[in-house]
Amino acid sequence: MTKTKTRRVQMDLPENSFSRLERLKASTDASSYSVIMKDAIRIFEFLVIEQEAGSRFFIEDKDGEKRQIQLFI
Repeated sequence: MTKTKTRRVQMDLPENSFSRLERLKASTDASSYSVIMKDAIRIFEFLVIEQEAGSRFFIEDKDGEKRQIQLFI
């Protein structure tokens, strides 16, 4: 089995961003902060690629109401 090469990244986060990271870790039962960060990168990459291809994004609430969301990129 070959081991995937990894690179270490150190980040300084404002307190409110770290609190959000903690909440996400707890609510998703993630084993580490890096799991949350890796998932976030995958999702963000997917959204950027789709937006560049002309896709639009919508949220449907519990009542079936749909609204378009704008990415901040």
